[in-house]
Formats: sequence, structure tokens, C-alpha cells
Amino acid sequence: MEERRGLKFAVVGLQHFHVHEMIQSMLSIPEVELTAIADFDEHILAENQPRYGVRSYRDYRDMLEKERPDVVGCCTIPGHRADVITTCLSQGVHIISDKPVATTLDGLTKIENALNSERALLSVMLTERFNPPVLTLKKLVDEGVLGKIANFIAMRSHKLMKETRPSWMFARETYGGILVDLAVHDIDIFHWITGVEPTFISAWHSNVGSLEHSDFEDVGAIMLSAVESPSALVRVDWLAPREEIAHGDCRFFVMGTEGSVEVKVSGDISIPGGSVRLCTHSKPPTEIPLVEPQKSLFEDFIDAIWCDAGERKTGNLEPRVITHQDILIATRLTLLAREAADHNRLVENKYKR
Repeated sequence: MEERRGLKFAVVGLQHFHVHEMIQSMLSIPEVELTAIADFDEHILAENQPRYGVRSYRDYRDMLEKERPDVVGCCTIPGHRADVITTCLSQGVHIISDKPVATTLDGLTKIENALNSERALLSVMLTERFNPPVLTLKKLVDEGVLGKIANFIAMRSHKLMKETRPSWMFARETYGGILVDLAVHDIDIFHWITGVEPTFISAWHSNVGSLEHSDFEDVGAIMLSAVESPSALVRVDWLAPREEIAHGDCRFFVMGTEGSVEVKVSGDISIPGGSVRLCTHSKPPTEIPLVEPQKSLFEDFIDAIWCDAGERKTGNLEPRVITHQDILIATRLTLLAREAADHNRLVENKYKR
């Protein structure tokens, strides 16, 4: 592993509040220094430049040319992210992005092609992998406590707070849709704990509470299936009550041949807590002590950057938790699910390896 030195960190897009979590988390790593921010919206730039006290740019490509960052954080409009990510990767700039990384299959293919160069690394804020209750679920599955996994159910309810949302969130072209945005967390956790990449995808989405926005869905569901493998049901919505304490109310239910487990999380990595309830054939329902992550998502990403080129080329990215393949699979499945929902038909995962 290379000797560590200072890393110049720049941000493209301050369109979502996740960007501030990203910046603070990155700056908590000693070798990372924030050097610049970019956003096409001059009002957002004017609001945030005094907060961070760094150079600002309207065009992120100018920022890349003049600042030469080592790492970029991407929180721009979802519909713009694929272009930003492929541009950074093609220039050898490591990038960590909010999810989703792409809102179309064409955009995701461009990212995949850029990743094949092995010049730079991509990570995504799939934060549930670092959430103590979900880590505890992963440990129980890995230890065989549940036996053979038969079924996975996820429920992800978030507050919409329409009056606080930007206009881009209510258009498919810029937002991508509820399945692509919210369900990617749950699809990723299903793949992570089971190792299964499903063969068939069916889905549904609708707009029940925001009828003034005809190009928006606020509720949806995905069903994943494969021959002789666990099935999965993921339900998402933007209907969580305003008085809910956390931004979201999210649950995982996993059933195996030897037991079942229920996991509760807030859906927000900045809000600690949650619970894991286990029941087996030999033990009554018990709340399980939570497993704490050994590092943050951002520390994991920076550690991966320092892996030498040989390790990177062979795909040996340990101790990295989220790999390029994980990102591609989770994102692609949500895009295929949106296709299934749009056309009311079963979609085959022809990309399955």
C-alpha cells in the first residue's frame, strides 16, 4: 500500500442535504482537504461558499481542470450524475457519489465502461451497509443462525416534505423515480446478505399523494425472484408522517429455515439506533446486541484508494466493503424494476453474471 499523503477533495453539486454529511465525513479523515465546490446553480453556490470558504465554480469541468482534485464527491441532480462520474473516472479522479449513480441504463453502461479502465475508484453512499442493525443482520446470516434464507422483505418509508424539495425531484428525467432512488438501498442489502443476483424482476409504482406532479411516484414495490434462490419484496414510499421522529421508518424481515429476524433502522445513517429481533426454533424472540462498524463508508473508500495498482487490477480491494460490481448490480436492478413498473410486465435480468 502506498504511503499516504494529502488528498485534494472537491465537490460537484450541492443539490441535496446529503452533501453536507459527505463533506463533514470526508473532512474527518486526516489526509483529506476540501479545495473547491461546483454547482450550476449560482444561488446554491453563493449560499454554500461562505460555509466552506473554498473556491467555487459554475462548471465542474473547469474545476477539474484548474483544481486537479484527487477525489470528487458528487451530489448533483441525479440525472446529471452519470456524466459527472464518467468524466471524473476518465480523468483518473476517484469519485464518491450520492445514490443513484445513474437514472438510465445507458448512463450506467457508460459508468461501467469507464470503470473498466481501472484508473480510478467509484464508491456510492449505500450507507445501510455501515448501519449497526444491518451489520448485525449480515453477521447472523453469515453465521448460519437463520439457516437457508428463503425470503427477504424490506420496507422503506421516508418523509417527502414537498415544500422543501427542489423542482427537479418531481420530474423523471432529473430525479429517476422512487424505485431508482430509495429502493437501491434495499436491493443492495438483499444482494449483500444473500449473494443472489435475481433472474426476474416485477414492479409497480404510483402517485397517490402528489397528484399535482404528474411525472412523480410516491409509492412503489419490487419483487425479485430466481430459481431455487431466496425471493425478495421491497416496498418504498414518500408517505412517512411529518411527526415521525426520524426522516424514515425502515424495516427488514428475513426468513430462513432455522429462524427469522426483524431489523428496524431510521433510514438515516446520521441517526443512530435501531434494533434487531431474532427468533429461532430453539430460542424465543430476543433483541440482539448491535455490531458496530469498524470504519465509516468514507474511511473504507479512502483506504481502497491507497491500495496499490496491482491489488486494484486483480480486483482485490480489501478492506473495501462496497465494490464496483455491487454498485452496478444494485443500480441496474432498480432501473430494470422501473422498466417493469412502467410497462406492467415481468423483466428478465439479462445482465446476470
